[in-house]
Amino acid sequence: MIYYAMAFYPEARPFIQQMNLKKCEEETHVQIFENEDTCLIITGVGEVQAVAAVAYLFARRPPKAQDLLVNVGICGSAWQPKGTCYLCNKIVERATGRTFYPDILLRHPFEEAATMTCPTVVRDSANETALLDMEAAGIYQAGQMFLQPHQMAFLKIVSDAADGRRLSKQQVEQLVQRHAETVIAWSKQAQACLARQQTELFSPEEEKAIEAAAAEHGLTLTQRRQMQQLLRYDKLEQGDISALLRELPERMESGKQEGKQYLEQLRQHIL
Repeated sequence: MIYYAMAFYPEARPFIQQMNLKKCEEETHVQIFENEDTCLIITGVGEVQAVAAVAYLFARRPPKAQDLLVNVGICGSAWQPKGTCYLCNKIVERATGRTFYPDILLRHPFEEAATMTCPTVVRDSANETALLDMEAAGIYQAGQMFLQPHQMAFLKIVSDAADGRRLSKQQVEQLVQRHAETVIAWSKQAQACLARQQTELFSPEEEKAIEAAAAEHGLTLTQRRQMQQLLRYDKLEQGDISALLRELPERMESGKQEGKQYLEQLRQHIL
């Protein structure tokens, strides 16, 4: 199942039309549109509404390990060109200063950038954060109660220069329409890859090699999970991970940074 979360209807309409989603008339508290393998919720604008809507959605329709949550919406940026679609690799919650990192483990056709989630419309064209939005941090925090970080993706389309100017509903829909087909196609590929990852891919020998490498480089539990996901992806793509594990250095800088450096090298080799 692919779950889409969007703040308001003009953002969602291109997806509803292209995937022929039908409104769930049984839901009276939120607007949900769905078909057999897709569920789209309109969260409302702002972080609080986004948290409530996503938590409600997953309480009613619990996601599985192979499911994917995709947040699509417009954003402001004084630094990035209008109309460009970015995959967020970092989310900053402006109200608290907390930072979240979605795990981007799958190949994608988008540029990457950081976004800052703000409680109100921002008139801050000097802000150095690449993107400014109003829902991502809330959706991430609600989603992480049900999903792993690699099961969430945040796609933001630049609509304005973070100068407080408002777009018409038609303008918003047109901006999103340009990217809807690409986002839908990539989301399906990503979810299919998640589904394949649920099968037991590694042989006993490969499991031993993975465990030995994780221990050798002092990976934390979270880092081990990330390593497993990266190697699952490479196994599905290449069919053999033994050469990859042999190519990476046996020892690196000692201390707390070693695991982080090893994981980054692994990511660069695979992605």
